Amino acid sequence: NLPWGYDTARQSISLRFNSVNYIAEVWLNGVRLGQHEGGHLPFEFEVTPHVLPEGNLLVVRVEGELKPDRVPPGNVPLDPRFTFANQSYPPASFDFFPFCGIQRPVLLVAVPNEAIADLTVTTEISGRAGLVRVKVNRFAGDAAIARVSLRGTSVSAETNVVNEAEVMLTVPETALWSPDSPNLYDLTVELACNSATLDRYSLPIGIRTIRVEGDALLLNGRPIYLKGFGRHEDFPVTGRGL
Repeated sequence: NLPWGYDTARQSISLRFNSVNYIAEVWLNGVRLGQHEGGHLPFEFEVTPHVLPEGNLLVVRVEGELKPDRVPPGNVPLDPRFTFANQSYPPASFDFFPFCGIQRPVLLVAVPNEAIADLTVTTEISGRAGLVRVKVNRFAGDAAIARVSLRGTSVSAETNVVNEAEVMLTVPETALWSPDSPNLYDLTVELACNSATLDRYSLPIGIRTIRVEGDALLLNGRPIYLKGFGRHEDFPVTGRGL
């Protein structure tokens, strides 16, 4: 049943799957919502036209066959040099278990019909200033004002938006992001119409540039060497970690 406060007349309702491995096919009340491939990214379906106040039936079919063109690849001819492949179950060219199924929570999400659908943030550097480009996408609705600001600074901008709009913020004397100095700014986007707030969304952002020059990876114009290690997220007793 729909939780109290969910209203299909005023809200857009979605089903969000945080992880299903490997191919998921989803139906709601007999209507096929769609399909998603891969267990490493979340996905969602808009269900407002199909959801009922009560008595909903959600069906998820998951297929997890190991194949060479999947991540990780399975049923690949084994290299005899990799002895661990002959000691693992199922026999594979990787050293972790390929768990199949719904691996992370499934959420029912309701937002206002005129809400923010998506934000895209890109950053650049100009001298000592940082440039923050913010693209705002909406679900629907009449024209509204999108106000964009960075908390802790005097930097802000606003623009009219119907379906999509873009603004640029200039941050003087920017504290750039890097692994040694992971400086973050809190970006807030607010949608308003006739002095009423329709939606508000905040997220931390780091101002930096990344590019490849020859065989070098440059962060903020300087070469950076990425260091890390491989650690699998599964354990035989508890299964795949969240």
